[in-house]
Amino acid sequence: TVERFLDQILKYEIHPIKDVPPIINAILIKALKPSPDDRYQTAVGMKHDIKIAQENINSVKNSAFILGENDDIAAVNQKKHFIAREYEISLLQKGENKLCKGIPSSFLFYGNSGIGKSYIVNEFKLHTNERKITFISLKCNRFTPAHPYSIFRLIMLEFISKLLSSTTPISIKQFKFILNNELLEFSGLICKTIPELKEFFIEIKDIDQVVKEKERDRIIRVFTGLLTTLGENVSLIIFIDDIQWIDQTSFEILKNILEFAPKNMFIFNFRTKSIEEDLYLYGNDLRSMKIEKMIPVQGFTRNEIHDLIFSRFGNINGIETLINILSSKTDGSPFVLAEAIRFLTQNEILKKGVKGWYFKKSELSNLPDKFDTVSLILNKLNLLKEDEKRYLIISSIVEGKFKNVLIEKLADFDSKKAKSISFKLEKLGFLVRQ
Repeated sequence: TVERFLDQILKYEIHPIKDVPPIINAILIKALKPSPDDRYQTAVGMKHDIKIAQENINSVKNSAFILGENDDIAAVNQKKHFIAREYEISLLQKGENKLCKGIPSSFLFYGNSGIGKSYIVNEFKLHTNERKITFISLKCNRFTPAHPYSIFRLIMLEFISKLLSSTTPISIKQFKFILNNELLEFSGLICKTIPELKEFFIEIKDIDQVVKEKERDRIIRVFTGLLTTLGENVSLIIFIDDIQWIDQTSFEILKNILEFAPKNMFIFNFRTKSIEEDLYLYGNDLRSMKIEKMIPVQGFTRNEIHDLIFSRFGNINGIETLINILSSKTDGSPFVLAEAIRFLTQNEILKKGVKGWYFKKSELSNLPDKFDTVSLILNKLNLLKEDEKRYLIISSIVEGKFKNVLIEKLADFDSKKAKSISFKLEKLGFLVRQ
């Protein structure tokens, strides 16, 4: 039958090709394995093996080369498993449900850098109903406070972009009608700050002159009206990341909007040094503002770290020791955990064997005190021998991307030694070989 024929094809093992070097045959056979789990999991891993094959094409034995080893490491570090934030996600999902019923909501997540605030919101965004809801996300930075209205302007520009690409629940014609019906009187003031809106108004009104002291209040009132009007006609989720760096005028507009409670859903991320830190912005206590939920985001617990490791590696020989180390050296920070896992796999402290992944307890003394970025870099540098450091210094002069032959001449290394050092430095993440 057709089913049996297809089943035989799927189970058919590829045989080596005659007159093709063994190392090339090994790569081809792995890439064409019947089971997807036995094939290369990443393009990075396959590219790495092909590069090694090119360098060793005429070698009869390649004992130092383990097929697919780099692929295993790359695949593990690319895996994204969302765990341990069910409560935070459920809050946002309730907010979305309220928004669909025309009820406003607002949330502020706060915690230190790398704790996973943005990851929570991005995971939530993946499951929003894009046919009914327009999701606008933007990020403040250290330069934002110097640019008045910048965040509010970015909100409108992203909405226009979505409108023009037909990914909003309303059409361009409907948007024009809303603007001209509700806000034509203020078109001059609006377009002065957001000139991209000119094409949506039927005419641009003159701006009435007011005393300088009242100009800012008028702008805040008009832009509050603009976003409020938009919220009355479109189900908007507005996410502002790193709101601690918002410009003051945009902050005053948002504060006004929250007072009016338009039919929008707002999500804010606020970076703090600790969850006990006061939440103040331009002299305003954020806890006293009309933000519905203030949610502290803390590091993963030991059990949550266990779930994360199991989701990536399955059962690991020595997993309890590994969890204890990760718990104490990362403080449960998702970002630091990712860096720690990358460090452990790249340095073969966490290694895949025939029976699966295992943790090399003999390497405990070589681990840094903490797995933060600075400690990891210093630790890797301390592991280098003098000639490897010299190689690294010279390679940095040529921007870390080069051919071995150049370093051989500059450092007076023989070809074999240069190749060995460059392979180690690339594995540690210091450089990229050509």
